[in-house]
Amino acid sequence: MKTVTIKRKIALDALALGGSFAGKNKVIPITDCVKCKFSPNGAFVVSSHDGSHAIVKRVECATCSEESVFCVNYADFTKALKSLSCEDVTLEINNTLLTIVHKKGKIELPVFGVEEFPNVELGEAKREILVPSLTIKEWVSTARNFVSTDEVRISMCGMYLYIKNNEVGVCATDGHKLFADSYINEGYENDDLSAIIPSV
Repeated sequence: MKTVTIKRKIALDALALGGSFAGKNKVIPITDCVKCKFSPNGAFVVSSHDGSHAIVKRVECATCSEESVFCVNYADFTKALKSLSCEDVTLEINNTLLTIVHKKGKIELPVFGVEEFPNVELGEAKREILVPSLTIKEWVSTARNFVSTDEVRISMCGMYLYIKNNEVGVCATDGHKLFADSYINEGYENDDLSAIIPSV
């Protein structure tokens, strides 16, 4: 059995983002889970996959002596952590069970092997550009109201982000309404690029 102590609030923040794609695919049951990895260096890495898209979030919130990797149902794990009030939570992990130990008792959840979980290849960053965090936050919070939910038009089910010359911009549309914004980023000297960031 492996034992990990985590900071509950930090872990919940990581799950909120890293688990964004969990439960989106109704055909592949393992995608209802998040893949959790705890490392002796203090890292907690959580990832989710919907069969087409993946997201990974890494935070520093763990204390353990050896690495642990497992899959657990995202909704159940999140609900269990939210039900607690303590800041530090101890997890006991074996091949079939995750036990959350807290002041008033224990919560047990089944765990699954990572073999069936879709592999997430992050690769190396091709470009780097500094964008003000407030700008990104405003873009995401606004664009999500314009993104299509029509799965037939996949290209509209996300936020289109582009960099052209010195212009950094974003747009989103559902075919009826459109959101677009941009700003000039002086000093960007790399090639143009564009990507669709899926709605989560």
